[in-house]
Amino acid sequence: MSAGEDGVYFRMRFFFFFFLVALCLLDSNISTSHGCFVEERTALMDIGSSLTRSNGTVPPSWGRGDDDDDCCLWERVKCSNITGRVSHLYFSNLYDSLEVLNAHGDSFWRFNTTIFSSFPELQFLDLSSIYPSSLNIDGLVGLKLPKLQHLNLSYNWLQESILADLGELVSLEVLDASSNAMSGVVPTAVLKNLTNLKELNLSANGFSGSLLGSLLELPHLDPSGSSLAGRTPINSSLEPVSLQVLNLNNNRMSGALPTERAFGYLRNLRELHLSSNNFTGNISTFLLSLPHIERLDLSGNTFEGPIPISPSSNLSLSLKGLRFSQNNLSGKLSFFWLRNLTKLEEINLSGNINLAVDVNIPGWVPPFQLKQLALSGCGLDKGIIAEPQFLRTQHHLKELDLSNNNLSGRMPNWLFTKEATLVNLNLGNNSLTGSLSPIWHPQTALQSIVISTNRIAGKLPANFSAIFPSLSTLDLSDNNFYGEIPMSLCSIKHMKDLSL
Repeated sequence: MSAGEDGVYFRMRFFFFFFLVALCLLDSNISTSHGCFVEERTALMDIGSSLTRSNGTVPPSWGRGDDDDDCCLWERVKCSNITGRVSHLYFSNLYDSLEVLNAHGDSFWRFNTTIFSSFPELQFLDLSSIYPSSLNIDGLVGLKLPKLQHLNLSYNWLQESILADLGELVSLEVLDASSNAMSGVVPTAVLKNLTNLKELNLSANGFSGSLLGSLLELPHLDPSGSSLAGRTPINSSLEPVSLQVLNLNNNRMSGALPTERAFGYLRNLRELHLSSNNFTGNISTFLLSLPHIERLDLSGNTFEGPIPISPSSNLSLSLKGLRFSQNNLSGKLSFFWLRNLTKLEEINLSGNINLAVDVNIPGWVPPFQLKQLALSGCGLDKGIIAEPQFLRTQHHLKELDLSNNNLSGRMPNWLFTKEATLVNLNLGNNSLTGSLSPIWHPQTALQSIVISTNRIAGKLPANFSAIFPSLSTLDLSDNNFYGEIPMSLCSIKHMKDLSL
């Protein structure tokens, strides 16, 4: 064989070898992408066995025969398209605790959270509504998931001590521990290593104390990037924390809100939910000026004084929702002062009897389209229905509550247009007149109508079910209707509450 032939032969052998290696790698990738790693399948089968032992129900698709080896195709499991490993596990309501308790007494689902270490690429873990389980007894000891970003522990009657086991979840971005049995002060110190946390939901627990200490103990970074924990003084040298959503609704927290200086490093906040607590004092202007704030919910507290919005206010242009209902607010608010908020979708000022709300501004067309408007029981402009300049500009309303305002004018049947998007309408306890006819266009989205305690008269339309086919609540009580009750009311399939 000549030298030239040797070279050709060598190149052919090299090419063949390279082809075999590439083919093996391709086969490996294919089996990873379309198969299931053995250790992950085994872990899922162990979880299924623990369910069976506690008289729970294993998802039907889990390991039913040789053709079901691919756990990536199982219910409640999602795998990465790149690595082929399990990335999402959805165990919410997987264990029907009430049924098991009724049938088997004190049975509960026992599983060891260390089993989740078999899923090194896990990013999303939903363990909500699996009470009673060993999660309530053993907590999260041994849970080491360096890539976990979303953890849902809601509706489990967990104690606050379970949060102490989260320190090693360094990639965690979303933590939902709402609707549990946690109490005491907000244990934000145990979250000191979670510097990537963007959403924290601790609503519907029993936390007490002030918000000031809680905010100061949230994890934050200095400009060098090192974590600073504890009650570090807030100053301009601190970089803003990554936290974007803070939800502490339905707790027992109290006191005044922190100062602007304390809020200074929360400049990334998009949503702040503090409803149904015992906060007092005034609402500060800076809350409405946070650069990224979209939704601010301070309802159900005892805030007093005016809403800090005026013609000269520097409101964040990101604002979408303002909920200040059920407080002791006073003073005046003109919707014209919201004229720069093009993204505004929701306004709820109900239950502030001393708050004067000016809605109708002649010739003004708002730049926003509201989806929810609730102005029940406040000092509302009495002409909002009789002279509905503002309401006629809002074409995307889903929720409209103008009850308890002694409003005058005729029943606004013009709301029921062909394009109407209304889902809930409450005009109860006013002084409206007129009737419910004529209404020409079926309102397929409308689920609730409350127009009780008015002066509306006339007969009910015979084709009531054709006009309002989706109603679940209808309250026409304390009006002046007369005539026969339309038989078509009995044809509304979803009706639950009917008051005549």
